Amino acid sequence: MTNKSQDSIKKALVFSPHPDDHLCCAGTLMFLKDKGFEIHEVVATGGEKGPWWVSETEKKRDFDKKELKKVRKGEISKASQIIGIGQTTFLGLPDSKIIRDPEIIEEMVGIIRKEKPEIVFTFNQKDYHCDHRELSKIALEALEKASWHYLPEKGDPWRAPVILLMEGFYFGKAHLVVDITPYLGRKNKLIDVYRSQINSRERKLLESMNFYRAFSTRDDKILAAEAFEIPDELPICLNRLIEIFDL
Repeated sequence: MTNKSQDSIKKALVFSPHPDDHLCCAGTLMFLKDKGFEIHEVVATGGEKGPWWVSETEKKRDFDKKELKKVRKGEISKASQIIGIGQTTFLGLPDSKIIRDPEIIEEMVGIIRKEKPEIVFTFNQKDYHCDHRELSKIALEALEKASWHYLPEKGDPWRAPVILLMEGFYFGKAHLVVDITPYLGRKNKLIDVYRSQINSRERKLLESMNFYRAFSTRDDKILAAEAFEIPDELPICLNRLIEIFDL
């Protein structure tokens, strides 16, 4: 097999609020990795204000937030290897306090233009967590500004052809679903890795959402699927989509 030139390498970029949030598109990322994509994830916070589960029913109390941050960083490192994420960038924002910051938007514009991703993932703006909603707004603003002749010092304009908004614990609009049946075993391993953050109840919720989205395809062979919304202001161009996957 001949090596691809740097310009022909396909890339996916993920904007995650917390270290475990790529779970919501993990099966799709594994699928893209198998299709030859390089994956870069940008994680906004350290997840230090979340729960610290020490058993299915018991949370750790009175812990140092810095200690939990290290645990979360260790978990995402292991999880990223399972998914096949090649690079992770941490923005270092405070957990549960993400707000619009022009400097952060400019940093994200620079990352988008440097990576030139064909596919970008972030959350939809209706999810339960304030960080999920706010990062979605910020990421979409950065994606739009990255396509303008704006901040020339950050590189040439780049319009990501495919932008997908993933579901968290609330259903969004399912404009597109991805069959993740072949990756169920590896996704279950991911959930095991994030044992400090996910208890059995939340695990059942994630599994149920994936099953429901699979059911919506009416294909008995599809046992699990991840669903995504397409932002109105940044629609997918079918021609570019066909080019990306060499259809």
